[in-house]
Amino acid sequence: MTSYTGTPTLSVSTGTISSTTSGVFSSGAWTGMVKVNSGGSGVTITATDGSHSGTSNSFTVNPGGATSLVLSSGNSQIAGTAFL
Repeated sequence: MTSYTGTPTLSVSTGTISSTTSGVFSSGAWTGMVKVNSGGSGVTITATDGSHSGTSNSFTVNPGGATSLVLSSGNSQIAGTAFL
């Protein structure tokens, strides 16, 4: 629908999406950045605004690398003894 100029809510078929709102569509299209928080194939984004809705073509989201690593034994540890 090339005449659409609304501001719909965004959802994703797997996991969660940030941002859940888009900017204003112009001539039926919107360009912007979103973050999909779950990897997988066959992922789609749906834009919904009242009685209007549209779904993207499917795409693959590859998982990103770890941003941090936390290790904790939960107990005190004595050198030379096995972890519990």
